[in-house]
Amino acid sequence: MIAVLLLLLGTLARADIVLGQSVPISAVAGDSGRGLSLGLGVAIAEVNAAGGINGDKVRLALLDDQGKPELLQSNTATLVGAEKALALVGYGGTPDGLAPLLEREKIALVGAGAAVSDGQQGDSRYVFHLRPSYKAEIDKLASMIGSWLGSKRVGLLVQNDAFGIAMGNVANAELAKRGMKPLAVVRHEATAQDLGPAADTLIKAAPDVVIMISNSKPAGLFIKRFREMGGGAQLYSLSNANYEEVVELIGAETASGVGIVQVFPYPLDSRLKLARDYQAAMKSYAPKRAKLSYASMEGYIAGRTTLEAIRRAGKNPTRQGVLQALEEMRAYDLGGFVVDFADSRHVGAKLVDVTMISGTGNLSR
Repeated sequence: MIAVLLLLLGTLARADIVLGQSVPISAVAGDSGRGLSLGLGVAIAEVNAAGGINGDKVRLALLDDQGKPELLQSNTATLVGAEKALALVGYGGTPDGLAPLLEREKIALVGAGAAVSDGQQGDSRYVFHLRPSYKAEIDKLASMIGSWLGSKRVGLLVQNDAFGIAMGNVANAELAKRGMKPLAVVRHEATAQDLGPAADTLIKAAPDVVIMISNSKPAGLFIKRFREMGGGAQLYSLSNANYEEVVELIGAETASGVGIVQVFPYPLDSRLKLARDYQAAMKSYAPKRAKLSYASMEGYIAGRTTLEAIRRAGKNPTRQGVLQALEEMRAYDLGGFVVDFADSRHVGAKLVDVTMISGTGNLSR
């Protein structure tokens, strides 16, 4: 898959405009990273086939950070330095310490994981989120559990790191607003291999619903042990868990029925113009065996948004010009998915949906 990506993107080596991307390709979260890169590459191939932007062709400079924050930092320095990227696009996340580099180089990063909060400004003037905050995802689940499912018996599985602890506190607060208190809160290490003790504790607490605030691998391992040990609660995960990685890890039958929050349009929804455009671009420019996925849809949206900002920046675009175009982007409709960064909004989209893994390993709504 890496070779295919390089083939797709390498044909544009003498392009005039360079976009930079650092994602995990060879790491555990490689499916997500490869999907992000494929979607972004397809968006670039699409615009180049139509003549480029103001006559200039676009190239993607792609680096593998292996899911390591220190590599993402050094990759970003390479992209803004040696590669002379005009903008950074479609990152898997924004680790601590990246903002000063962006501010020093005055370069925009479009599509950078979920926002830290619902606040308009977000992490930095130079970071433009296309995902709503995880708080919005938790709010959606808490509302659904209380009103749609009619249950107040909730358990939490929380990854024991800065992300998990912060989101666990948010979950407690959102549940409390609705008169709910978790029956059990179980923490696990991000690298944990045996989630049996966590499953045992939550089964004994007997919740009707368990919210998993965990990355793909530990979430998948928990689901497997929970079900093997007889747990019957409905399981939900935030969008940071990639359903394809979960299914690959534990199989479609075991993953079936698990709910996962999504923050981008369903890739197979042919009713949506954006989805039809994405499907057509994937058919024309992606490798024959490439699957439609939320990850490549996310990369495609990040690419389309950035390319539009570059177009608006005019001939001979600069980093400052692209930044200004993004800050002035108001209600940009990609075809049923609206991006709005105007009025100092740095969280540009609001979609929060809940999907379920089917018995075939696909998603249903």
